[in-house]
Order: sequence, then structure tokens, then C-alpha cells
Amino acid sequence: MKIKKIVSLALAAAMGFAIVSSTAGYSAWADEDATTTESSSAVDDEIIEPQDDWVKMDLIFATYLTETNPMQANIVSLQNHLDELMPGYITIETYANNTLLKGADIFDGIINGTCDIGVVQPDYTPARFPLSAIFSYPGIVYNSAEVATRVYHEWGRTSGADELKDIVFLMGVGSGPYCIFTTFPITSMDDLKGKQIRAGAINASMIEDYGATPVTMDISEVYEALRSGLIEGLYTNYGACAYQNLEDVGYYALVTPLNSNPSFFAMNKERFNEMPESQQKMFMKACDLAFEDTTAKYQDAGFFSDRVVEFSAKTDRYFLEGDMLEDFRAANDHLMGELVKSLDEQGLPGTETYELAEELAEKYNKLMTWEDYKACFPEDADPSNN
Repeated sequence: MKIKKIVSLALAAAMGFAIVSSTAGYSAWADEDATTTESSSAVDDEIIEPQDDWVKMDLIFATYLTETNPMQANIVSLQNHLDELMPGYITIETYANNTLLKGADIFDGIINGTCDIGVVQPDYTPARFPLSAIFSYPGIVYNSAEVATRVYHEWGRTSGADELKDIVFLMGVGSGPYCIFTTFPITSMDDLKGKQIRAGAINASMIEDYGATPVTMDISEVYEALRSGLIEGLYTNYGACAYQNLEDVGYYALVTPLNSNPSFFAMNKERFNEMPESQQKMFMKACDLAFEDTTAKYQDAGFFSDRVVEFSAKTDRYFLEGDMLEDFRAANDHLMGELVKSLDEQGLPGTETYELAEELAEKYNKLMTWEDYKACFPEDADPSNN
């Protein structure tokens, strides 16, 4: 199905409400350290009025996600800011749910002009994005989705990495902390031994390190697999569990600050260069504004959605912390080291990228502590609801 220009006003309104509401849980924003931390997307005050040489463009946006996925709020926000800065010049038409390009084909689709803009998931084609893998491996601490998003966004905008040279990098996204959602409680790593846990890409290696057996399957198959006992859990985002209604077939959600999952919005270079320089500046300004008011915040804001609140009330959510967290981290220590060594041996800046990622994470973790992130979640579950 294709979506004309923007998704429904209902989605925009819902996301807008969520984003505004989310600030209640971000007490760190008022701290001195947080207010002095520079944003990864500096938005200058310059406004260039439309010029005679500006061009009108109808842009095609390809995504593997559904039209109602919260990530679409990023394109809603971008369109709104484009309308403010250059009214009537740019429209974005979305082709959702793999209708134009499948997720693994979107990056090539951007390069060859099948679409003008697309959302790219590096994990779909990991060989194409060797340095981006560093941002999804365990070993870098991200206190929240906002932190992971700002880290990957700044790297994508400023690194000049070869893997991004053929596109215009618009906005980076990081998933932030994951959770292990199971039909059984996890009190130590030993509880995972021998269990069948759905996980893909680097997450499968992590789950294997914990003694479990990783199982690959589409997210749409997870509900029935949990119900039937084919699997006993999955490693994914907390919100993803909520929107799959997994409280009907599981109960325990262990939130884990172990790794993130990067993705990004990109544009075809030739299409971008059809715009004169002054228009390009305003286009990127619209991207920066959309990043600041939506991309950096929409995932954490999602904890305030009715669906996540309902899910939280019917599940037992707990956090991987203390000695148990250190045990899990120690089990995965080798993964980042092996990746960085492999990249260095290939002549890629593995060590340099890893050290930069750590520096950026340290900088942006000042925006939100782990305790602030925990406070974003809805009230604790009521076991009587189970």
C-alpha cells in the first residue's frame, strides 16, 4: 500500500502527544551537564527564503515497515518542516511495507534511483556496512534510545565512512536497550541454558553466549511460536513485544542495556544535487529539525503509548543490573574485540570507529542516566492481571 504525502493526521497527533508527554520522565534534561551537552544535529538559525532557482520535487520514500509503524513519524515531521521552510516545493510519498522495495534492497534502491529516500537497516546486509556493525555490537553502553540515536546520527553525518559515501545521510536512528521477553523468569544467566530464543544477526551470537539456542524467524511468527512452545522467548525491543501483543503468550520482560540496533534515512545523491546549494541547506535544516523534535525522542516517547502501558500492566518488567549485568557483559566481551580486530585487518578503521563510538556514547549518556531511562516506563505490572 502506498501512502500519499504523509500518514494519517491521527498518527501525527498521537506521536506529537507522546513526544510532548515524554519529557516528564527525562529529569536529566534539566541538569547542568545535560544542558551543556552539544546536540548531534546542530540546528542553526539561518532561514533562506525561496529563491528563483529552487526546484519543486516529488520524492518517493521506501520503507519495509508498515504505514502505522511509529518510525513513520520521522517522515511526518520531515514533511512538516519542509512545508515550513520551503512551502510547496517538496512532497514525500511513502511506499510502505515492502511494496516498492524489500528491506534488504532499499540501500541499492536509493543508489540506483528506484526511490529517492529510504530507511536502511544495516543488519539486513551487514557486509555492506562493516563499520555500522560496531554500533550494534555489545560493548558500548547506551542509556536510552535517544543516546543510541544521537551517537549513530553524529557518526553518520561526520565520519565520511566509505560505506555511506554513495548516499546523502539524512538522519541516524539507534534502537536503544533491548529486552529478553520470555515465558519464564531469568534470575541468572543459567536460566537461559538450553532455551529456544528468537534472535537474529549479532543478537543471535549474544543469546548463544548465554547458553540459549538462537532461533531465526519473522517477527510475525513469534506470537504463535511462543503460544505453541516452539520458542520460549525472544530478544528484541520492549515496544516491539507490546505491539505484537505478546502479553497473551508470555509474561517476563528483562530490559537489557547490552546493545542497540542502528538504522538510517538516506537520500539519492543525484536527486539531492538537483537542488541548488541554498535549497539543499534548507532541506538539511528540515532534517535537523525533524531529528531534534522526533527522531531523537520518538522511541522513548513510545513508552507513554496506550499499547505499551497496557502491555506493561500485564507483564513482569525488570532490569538487568548489578552483578548479573556484569555476568552478561562478560559473556559477550569477545564479540566486539573480534569485530574490531577483523575490521582493522581488512584495512578499515575499526579501532578508531570503536573509540569514537565510546566517546560519543559517554557524551550523550549525560542526556539521560540509566535511572532516568527506567523512569520512562509505565507503572510496574500488577500480577493479578496475568
